[in-house]
Amino acid sequence: MQYLQSETNELHIDIRRIEINEIPSETNEQISNWLYQRFQLKDKLLKNFYNYYKTKNDESIIFTCDRKDKPIELELPLRETIYSCFFLTLTTLPFILSERGRSFYLKICLIGTPLTLIWMHLFPYSRFNSNIDNQLE
Repeated sequence: MQYLQSETNELHIDIRRIEINEIPSETNEQISNWLYQRFQLKDKLLKNFYNYYKTKNDESIIFTCDRKDKPIELELPLRETIYSCFFLTLTTLPFILSERGRSFYLKICLIGTPLTLIWMHLFPYSRFNSNIDNQLE
C-alpha cells in the first residue's frame, strides 16, 4: 500500500521455499499448529522490519526469524520490464481499438480511478501501519 501511495520507492518481498515434507498432514491439529507457527514467524519478521526502518539499525536484524541467509537486493532495469510493457500494450489494444472497448475502458478510468484515490485517502496505509505496530508489541 505504501508503494502505491508513493510513500516509498522500495518494494520488499519475502519468499521462502517450504519443502513438502516439512508440512504436517496427519491431523488438523498438527496443521493448525504449523500454520500458527508460520504466522508467528511472519509477525516477528514484520516487527523486526518495522523496527529496523524506525531506527535504521544493522540490516541483519530484519531477517533473523528462522534462517541465517542475508537479504538479496535486486535492481529492476528498464530492459527487463519491456516485455511486460509490450504484453500490457497488446492486451489493452483491443479495448482501445474497438468502440465498445473504448467505452468500457473510459468507464473504468472515470469510475475506478477516483474511487481508488478516495479509498486511499480515506484509508491511508499509515493508519493500518500503526494498528500493525500495536498488534506486534
